Amino acid sequence: MGRSAMIRAAGVVMLAVTLAACQTMSDARPGEGRSITITGHPYDQVWEATLKVAAQHFTIHEQSKTEGIIFGERSGTGGGWIGIYFTAAGAKAFRVEVVRKGKYVGQVSWTDWEKRVLGEVQTALGITPTR
Repeated sequence: MGRSAMIRAAGVVMLAVTLAACQTMSDARPGEGRSITITGHPYDQVWEATLKVAAQHFTIHEQSKTEGIIFGERSGTGGGWIGIYFTAAGAKAFRVEVVRKGKYVGQVSWTDWEKRVLGEVQTALGITPTR
């Protein structure tokens, strides 16, 4: 094998390793994040407050109020994929979960987006944020 063929082969291997280390929006799955349960507020109000907070921090790629999902992306340092999931937790109670996944396996973020988003949603609803 010639030198240029070896360089191309090494490039292909490096690309394959890089792609294998990438994560996608669908990797931000429910059950892997931080959640709160909000009571005493109708679903529409919880949804609107959460969507507003998410839109302030992320580019929204997908949303479905009926399915209870918001998918977004944060670019730049500490960026990544954000999944926000809503589930019923009883009469007039909703569980809101925020999942953050880096764009690369092992990526570190200096911002705790799960805690920040949930705290801002609580504040928007007039609830004292949990710690």
